Amino acid sequence: MHGTVFWGGSVHFGVGREGGNPLLMYVREEPKKTGRIILIAAIALVCAGVAVFYLNTTVMAKKPDYWPTTGWKTSSPEEQGMDSAKLAAMFDALAGQNLHSMLIARNGYIVAEAYNSSTEQDQKQDVLSVTKSVTSTLMGIAIQQGKIGSVDEPAYSYFPELAQDPDTRKQTILLKHLMTMTSGLSWSNEEEKSSKDMINSPNWIEYITSQPMTGDPGTQFAYSNGNAHLLSPILQKATGKNIFEYAKEVLFKPLGITDVSWDNDPQNQPNGAWGLQMTTRDMAKFGYLILNNGKWEGNAVVPKDWVTKATTGYVGENFKDGTMRGYGYLWWLRSKGNAVPADKKYEMYSATGSGGQRIVVVPAQNLVLAFTADNSDSFFMDKLIDEYIVPSVLSSKALPANEEASAKLQDKIAQFKQTSDVPTE
Repeated sequence: MHGTVFWGGSVHFGVGREGGNPLLMYVREEPKKTGRIILIAAIALVCAGVAVFYLNTTVMAKKPDYWPTTGWKTSSPEEQGMDSAKLAAMFDALAGQNLHSMLIARNGYIVAEAYNSSTEQDQKQDVLSVTKSVTSTLMGIAIQQGKIGSVDEPAYSYFPELAQDPDTRKQTILLKHLMTMTSGLSWSNEEEKSSKDMINSPNWIEYITSQPMTGDPGTQFAYSNGNAHLLSPILQKATGKNIFEYAKEVLFKPLGITDVSWDNDPQNQPNGAWGLQMTTRDMAKFGYLILNNGKWEGNAVVPKDWVTKATTGYVGENFKDGTMRGYGYLWWLRSKGNAVPADKKYEMYSATGSGGQRIVVVPAQNLVLAFTADNSDSFFMDKLIDEYIVPSVLSSKALPANEEASAKLQDKIAQFKQTSDVPTE
């Protein structure tokens, strides 16, 4: 993604294009000047009709009354203040969407769970770029352990070739730029060109670091599998273990996640951008950890301040149709209906993979959602979330039992089990 960069005060803006849709990208940097400069920048942005999309969605979740380490407990939607009839109606919107699995948990209890004919509860799914959010989380743990100094470390301290490059801008790439997709390293998502070229190269790391710069680090958002993959060797150099072994020790083991695998690059480096396979229930465990600000069974598996930082919007996309999403440290952020300014009641953040792989956390509703799918629109389930799942939350307390609606929901889940994918374009 390329574009002209505009700046004002502490906010950098770039206007580019992705999939034919004009985008607004901005990067929130540490303030360098105050007072008059910020006022002038704010006035300029208002005059330009620019809406700044900033999210910090970390809030305190309801204290769990158990932890699903050895397995999830189930509940009726009504017991968790949700409407079974609304959830049942959602299944009518699934025709042709190639949804493979869906799990809805509130207050730590699964209230609805469905699998199509090709998927089972204990079957690992290829979660694709959901992997990125796991990689981000491991970065936070490594920083907390003192293995990595901070997100402000220069990338060249791990990749000396960046310091030797004639383009001196590569020396200013920081770890946070890799995590916010603002490194400035060229990456083409047109028909996945750069990702395919990387896959076909003998050394992925050399391919990524040798890419030309398209702008100064921290000034342009360009979604890049290359940026995310670089974090894998960084973690290995910092911790002495490859990212998968490190994840099993510090992240998966505390959560009771054992049936998991991770694909490697040609140098047997686990892919920091995609390649993780796990069950839908384990996807939900990861989401539940983040919902609880990194705590699990009373232990801080992930630092709370990292969860806050990772789920803060540093860059954003403003699409032609009016939808807007933010991006944190390898997490996508949005509000119901992509509202701007965001409605805090419906702020949510997602680990998102192409085709419809998704872990969604809605803190104010104490919701964790997990999806797997094969759809050409990676964001198709936004309609399910906005029109059915979030509106099904009616109360913070239990509702009266609704046996008729509950039976209908179970019938819909059983019918969904008989569905298969339809051909995609």
